[in-house]
Amino acid sequence: RDDGSATARSPATAGPSASIPYTPAPDPIREARIMVIDDEEAIGLLTEKMLTSLGHRVEAHLDPVQAIATYRQEWPHIDLVLLDMTMPVLGGREVFHALRTINPRVRIVLISGFAADADIQTLLEHGTCGFIPKPFDKAALVHAVNAGLAGMVQR
Repeated sequence: RDDGSATARSPATAGPSASIPYTPAPDPIREARIMVIDDEEAIGLLTEKMLTSLGHRVEAHLDPVQAIATYRQEWPHIDLVLLDMTMPVLGGREVFHALRTINPRVRIVLISGFAADADIQTLLEHGTCGFIPKPFDKAALVHAVNAGLAGMVQR
């Protein structure tokens, strides 16, 4: 039908037909709130742009200390964190542990230009949701974000 409803018809002996309005299920991936923590402004802005174009709500943080403070206040509403491993002041390993202290079930996808970093392997073994090497394209980002939102923990 044109109004988006579906008609269910029972056998003639069972009684009349019924019209049931069709309401599509919400797409939880499109409604995700994602925090990006990366000290490279261009990476943060590009990642934010790519993810908002897919319907996500994204906030990028250049300062990991401020990001931790925001996460402490907002963590029940943040579905996924994209975390750069190499930043001044606090590195990804320290931020990872700080976020885990706030919320032991935080979903984190690591980002780094240094794929051979020993910290990355260690954190992957401790339950992050994945790793995206820099530079990354939209397809790799989408794949990692969808896996993270689905709760697929890489160990």
